[in-house]
Amino acid sequence: DIPKFCYFAKAALAALNYLNWTPDVVHCHDWQAALVPLYLRTCFQDTDVGRAISVLTIHNLKFQGIYDRKMIQYWSGLPDYVFNKDCMTQNWLDANMLKGGIAYSNKVTTVSNTYAWEIQTEEYGEGLAEHLRYHNNKILGIVNGIDTDIWNPATDKLLATDYDEKSAIKNKKANKKALQESLGLDVDEHKMVIGLISRLTNQKGLD
Repeated sequence: DIPKFCYFAKAALAALNYLNWTPDVVHCHDWQAALVPLYLRTCFQDTDVGRAISVLTIHNLKFQGIYDRKMIQYWSGLPDYVFNKDCMTQNWLDANMLKGGIAYSNKVTTVSNTYAWEIQTEEYGEGLAEHLRYHNNKILGIVNGIDTDIWNPATDKLLATDYDEKSAIKNKKANKKALQESLGLDVDEHKMVIGLISRLTNQKGLD
């Protein structure tokens, strides 16, 4: 995955220049896109896309894109000066893609204000707490959530039957039946149906 995402980050910016479209903001998510802020300020700084600012959102600090420093330098093509202890280098021999993205992004956001604070503590900092505290002036928590107007079950046209707090118990049964039918499941109101969008990991309680 490391060389794949080194290439992906560079290709995404190269594609923008090829398409002759310059965004105001490039929004990156987690370690897989964390080299984008570095590329913007190094390899692409004298191109059109180099005018964009970068926002890096950390969804899960546990995963950071850590690998041998020389190999990441080879695969990424990034200049020598970003491979230092204040940017990419970790434990002398490794490079950390997320650490570099934090250093070079204009803003760092997380999925809540609480998480923005937690990742700056030793307990939840996953080895980057000190680095995050150094950059805390650009860290901002934005609560994950949904648009309650768009995803309102009382008006949602994607449901088989609309419902509100008064009709939820009755009408959710009709939606469950429609879902069972559409998926070829046994149509049985006594069988439990669970919908889950998640990573299969203990972090999400799936153990």
